[in-house]
Amino acid sequence: MKQIIKRISLGLLIIVVLVTTLATGATLQRDYGVNPPKNPAPIDLHQLFGIINQERAEIHHQPLLETSALDAAAAAHCMDMVRQDYYAHTNPEGIKPNAWIDAQHVGYLMWAENINHGYINAQQVANEFYASPDHRTNILFPTYDEIGLAECNPKGYPNMVVEQFVQASSTVL
Repeated sequence: MKQIIKRISLGLLIIVVLVTTLATGATLQRDYGVNPPKNPAPIDLHQLFGIINQERAEIHHQPLLETSALDAAAAAHCMDMVRQDYYAHTNPEGIKPNAWIDAQHVGYLMWAENINHGYINAQQVANEFYASPDHRTNILFPTYDEIGLAECNPKGYPNMVVEQFVQASSTVL
């Protein structure tokens, strides 16, 4: 009984933290404080793309196709986070990740987005995404068939990476 209560309490705590984070969002300044790390080298997105498809191949999923339209959608969201100094899937005006995809006229049945910041190379970014069950699910979801990747370096803060996934509307289920 005590274990059940502990699990419920932990679950409620996680929900409160998640809702608070989603509701307030994060800002780059609040995340890094007054002494942000200096400008790192850009993340090698080609290497990250290879790591993602290698992981998918290991579990016999089709490789993702990187598209310029989804790259542009991911870049637009990345730059919006820099411009408005926030770190969240939904921007301060309430624009959700699929709006960036829609703006590029990408047809889709399903979509997902991963965002990450603070890592200095593709392998670190991949490791961080794989350590998170939700991010890992997005990367390995079997019906996603296209990806867009973007990286930006906001005002001297560590790299931010945006991954956008879709199941293209032409994909047969």
